[in-house]
Amino acid sequence: MQVIAISGSPRKQGNTATLLQEAVDACHKAGIKAEVLFLTDYEIKHCDGCLFCEGTGCSGECTIKDDMTKIVAPRLLAADGLIIGTPSYFDLPTGLLKVFMDRSNAILAELTEKKLPYGLVVVGQSNMESLSFATQALERFCGICGMECVPDGHVKAIARDVADVQRNESNMKAARRLGLSLSRKVLRRINPTEDTR
Repeated sequence: MQVIAISGSPRKQGNTATLLQEAVDACHKAGIKAEVLFLTDYEIKHCDGCLFCEGTGCSGECTIKDDMTKIVAPRLLAADGLIIGTPSYFDLPTGLLKVFMDRSNAILAELTEKKLPYGLVVVGQSNMESLSFATQALERFCGICGMECVPDGHVKAIARDVADVQRNESNMKAARRLGLSLSRKVLRRINPTEDTR
């Protein structure tokens, strides 16, 4: 059982990372393996629109051989649950995350078949309406991939300076609830008869 949290933030110790780690820690406490993957650690090239993957039914083949094809996509396909986190830039997910989403088209058929349970972490400095646009973009991606959002699956936080989210306990609680909710869903999918309340 494995949950991966994809961070689209360029900061590995920023507010998005803090909330993702809090959710991951909650997964650990529930008995689920979980870790944060920072997209900034990987070389992921832009999709070049060659349509090769569509010719193969989006079943995993991509002409670009980089860390997306070698590492990130296989880890995503091996996961039992997913958390996606991003800061909101211009009311949208980061460019790092958009490149990840575009390149996921090569494994779309496999992702859709998995029907992964997921949750979202979105952090921004302006207001909740601003965060809703980035959230909607991520929901759209997850919907196309056939994923199902878990209860308490959205964590939205207003933060600017490093450690702002830690100073707001409601943010941290929301991240823990997300991790627990996702863990319960993963456990139920693997063992439908087990009581995970």
